[in-house]
Amino acid sequence: MNGVRKPQLLSGLKLSPFDLIGCAILALWQAHWKHIFDDKPFWPDEAAARATQMLRRMHAENKLAQPRRSRQPHHVV
Repeated sequence: MNGVRKPQLLSGLKLSPFDLIGCAILALWQAHWKHIFDDKPFWPDEAAARATQMLRRMHAENKLAQPRRSRQPHHVV
């Protein structure tokens, strides 16, 4: 290999790559517009924390929306 490794995500993560990118972009724009309109300083850590909150919320919602495995009753003989 050429020494480049793919980032590892948690195996149980219920998010698509588009969710990750979308939340990151949204958080950056929200921080940018707060700077422009509310005259608040731009803090990259705040944007990262906001993106993380959005991703956690989406993960939890996707996990709840996933159909549960149905248990089959035991066959009694």
